This record gives sequence, structure tokens and C-alpha cells, in this order.
Amino acid sequence: MTKEKGFNVDPSWRGVYKASGLSLFAGGVIVFIFILSLFIMRQPLPVPAKEALENPVTPTLLFLLAALGEFLLMPGVLGLYLSLKGC
Repeated sequence: MTKEKGFNVDPSWRGVYKASGLSLFAGGVIVFIFILSLFIMRQPLPVPAKEALENPVTPTLLFLLAALGEFLLMPGVLGLYLSLKGC
């Protein structure tokens, strides 16, 4: 364990901190792309059932984009937990 700025940092976890920061940044970019695509495709939320059954491609793609953005929050939460665990 090394000492950095008053905190004990395990060198084996440094990559997790970098990956968590990048994943949070990418998650924010995906949220921006999701909101922008809602305006471009003029997709109302919540999606009307009749419209989703007639053409399921657009709502499905938007759902997958939102799910990817939510999935990228998990490494960020792990990095936050590890950074606050020693406090």
C-alpha cells in the first residue's frame, strides 16, 4: 500500500479508478445522445402501445441505448465505493 495525499491507495485498484471515471463520462455522453435521439426521432415517452407494436425498431433501439448508459454506471459506482471506503 502506498501513501498518496493522505490516503492509502492500493496500487492494484488504480485501474478501477480510471475505468470508473471513463465509464461515468461515457454514460453521460450516452444520456446526451439518448435525449438528442428522442428529439430527432420525435419519439414520445412513454411509447404508446399501438405504436410500439406496429414499429418496434425505434423504441427497442432507444431502450438498448438507455440500457447501455445505465450499465456504464456500475463501474462508476464501484470506483466511488472504493474511493470512499477508506474515509
